[in-house]
Amino acid sequence: MDIGLALAVTGTLLMAAGILLISKQQQKKEAALLEAEEIEKKLVEVKLVERDLQELLKVATMHSEDIVNKIQHEVAQAKETLSNIEEDKKGKDIKSLTPNETITSALMENAATASYYQKESIVQRKRKNTPKDRVKEKNLYLQAEVYIQSLNKGKPQSWSKAERYAQIPPLQKIGIKDSEIAQLLHIGLGELQLINQLSRRA
Repeated sequence: MDIGLALAVTGTLLMAAGILLISKQQQKKEAALLEAEEIEKKLVEVKLVERDLQELLKVATMHSEDIVNKIQHEVAQAKETLSNIEEDKKGKDIKSLTPNETITSALMENAATASYYQKESIVQRKRKNTPKDRVKEKNLYLQAEVYIQSLNKGKPQSWSKAERYAQIPPLQKIGIKDSEIAQLLHIGLGELQLINQLSRRA
């Protein structure tokens, strides 16, 4: 009787151990399936984010191309106006407006605009001249550099004009100055300010 009881107890224990082992294996499988589902969800989210970013970049590039076309159109109009003035000068009085006067006027206007931006820059520097502000500006510039690197498109000087113009709004949102944006994108400050003016008119 004792031997039979011992065998029965041993059999019961072995059966319980087997059931417990199977249960643990089933739990591991379920956990692995849940983890795989979670990874799949994350991959779908990443793909959606990537698609949205590509759409945003496409829109920004199209907007930049519109700005470039507008600049080219205005330059062509300016050349045509100057050519018309030169033609009219031949049949008009000496007191008529000459191309030199036109160019001088344009230069004076550009100088006034440059003077305005210089004054604004001086005022901004005076307002932001504390060590705390300088540290903040440096951090913002570093953020802008990291953003440019995150695009994985190489150095900006190798980009097309449209690609550089497309990055002006994102860099302005970061909060860095126009002069720093021009430096990062390897474009002239005057060129950047002209783009800003045309963007505001659009």
